[in-house]
Amino acid sequence: MSTGAWHYIKRLAKPHSPNLNAWFFPHPGLWIAMFVFALIHPLWSASSSIQIDYQDTWMTTLLGSWLLFLGVRYQEKFSIVGAVAFTGAYLLLTGQILRSMTYMGTAAGYPLIDAHLSAIDKALGFDWLAHVAWVTTPLHGQMYS
Repeated sequence: MSTGAWHYIKRLAKPHSPNLNAWFFPHPGLWIAMFVFALIHPLWSASSSIQIDYQDTWMTTLLGSWLLFLGVRYQEKFSIVGAVAFTGAYLLLTGQILRSMTYMGTAAGYPLIDAHLSAIDKALGFDWLAHVAWVTTPLHGQMYS
């Protein structure tokens, strides 16, 4: 490893490094969006006839909450541990919320916009069927996908 790369890694590992927040820590606006979705979620599911089984999400939610706690706990002492823990917590917790929000949005029965998306693809010159055929081709697709 070159001395320049090693110097850069040591600089990243310093406490309170501003580069870590840019690399690992989700922007505060993303946390706000996650909490807004978390507030909308129970209201929407209570007002609809959709029944969602949440048993499989408890372990992921507990792990995400634990990572969030670690991020807060170690943010001052070890900034890289706090930043990685915050990022993991955000990905786990947001994934749980968006998974059920996607299901509720799909099950709500709004009209599909496939024709509009197809028109946009055609205007851009993108052919999904040709792309899928290329990706599933044994010689090319499996090497590059």
